[in-house]
Amino acid sequence: MAKTLGADFILVGEIRKTSDALVSINLQLRDGDTGVIVKGGSASVRGNTDALWERGLRQILNNRFFREDEK
Repeated sequence: MAKTLGADFILVGEIRKTSDALVSINLQLRDGDTGVIVKGGSASVRGNTDALWERGLRQILNNRFFREDEK
């Protein structure tokens, strides 16, 4: 689908809700041509509110996706 749309990357998200008190968020950024994972991360959220879900997503994005790679 990425090739058809001319996308350079694919963002894949997965939510696993074990219970109302425990949610796991997984994100993977994949190369649009090869499907190889470029970046990825996960976070566990203890609760089921919009604010907690947003906090989990921000944690992944800030710590894995938008973090400068160490050289």
